[in-house]
Formats: sequence, C-alpha cells, structure tokens
Amino acid sequence: MRVIRTALLAVALAPAAASAQTAADWRAAARPLPPRPRDPMRGFMVHIALGPSIRSLHGVGIYGGDLRLDLGGRNSRWFIAGGLEAHFGRTGHGLETSLLGLRFNFGFFLGPVVVGGGFELVGLQIQRVTSDQSLDQVALGPRAFVGVDLARWERRALTLTLDASALLTGNGWIPSGALLVGFRL
Repeated sequence: MRVIRTALLAVALAPAAASAQTAADWRAAARPLPPRPRDPMRGFMVHIALGPSIRSLHGVGIYGGDLRLDLGGRNSRWFIAGGLEAHFGRTGHGLETSLLGLRFNFGFFLGPVVVGGGFELVGLQIQRVTSDQSLDQVALGPRAFVGVDLARWERRALTLTLDASALLTGNGWIPSGALLVGFRL
C-alpha cells in the first residue's frame, strides 16, 4: 500500500516539478544576452586611388590615368560604397579623351585580399582634331575588381587594385582595365 501511495504522490507532483523547471528555463531565456563586442572595423570608409588605365572603343585604344574617390560604409567582412571616377588620356591616334563617372561598389575582405564588383555610369568625351566639337558617349555597365592591402594600420590600408569593366554605349562595348594604387581610411 505504501508503494502505491508513493507512486501516486510522485505522479501527482511530477507536473508541478516540470512546471517549476519550465518556469526557471523561461526566466533564464528571458535574461538579456551580453552585448556583442563592437566590430572595430565598422564605420565610415573613404578610398582614394589613382593609376594607369586602358579602354577600347571600336578597336581604338584609349590610354590614360584614372583618379577615383569612393565613400561608404564597412565592417570587418564587407563594404558598400559609391563614388566618382575621372579618366584623362589620349587615343592611340593622339586625340584627347576624358571620362567622368559615378560608381557603386560592394566587396568583401578576405584577409588582405579584397574582391568585389558594382556598376558605373560614365560620360566619355573624345576631342576631335578637325573641329572644336567632340564625340560624346554615355555608357553604363558592370565592373569587377580584386585588390590586396599592401600595408595596414588599424582601419587604414595602402592598396593595389586591378579593376575591369565592360561599359555599354549606343554604339557598342567599351572594355576597360586599370591598375590602381590607393589609400583606404
């Protein structure tokens, strides 16, 4: 008889014990988590770069230099930025060229390596020799880049970047490439 009473008491008290345990679990789960440590690389980013570039319009080479400025946000793994691009140079036939553009970039930091892509909208101007007029083209297209941080100081870095794009105009494609040395803050 005593065994039956003990068994009945255990069965009767089991839900209460489980309920108390569940309530304790809920209270533990409701406690706020400790704050995540702040990513020291998170914040505003500025990247300034310059270097030689080559473009091709209908098989005619356009040789010159690029200057780029990008502003955006970053953390230790990725970044998003927008910026301006300027190119000044000459065609293979000696005609002066200039290019001004707007860029949108995104990329990933893989240790000292940076890979990414984006889009750009540019205006290309080629000065004619026979008159004061110029040939003007507006182009839009994708771009891709890979770079390496040559030296780092906390959030700052001296960079080397290989950049390629394929811009679509009303008259065809303008493939381009640039090798840029830059500084990222």
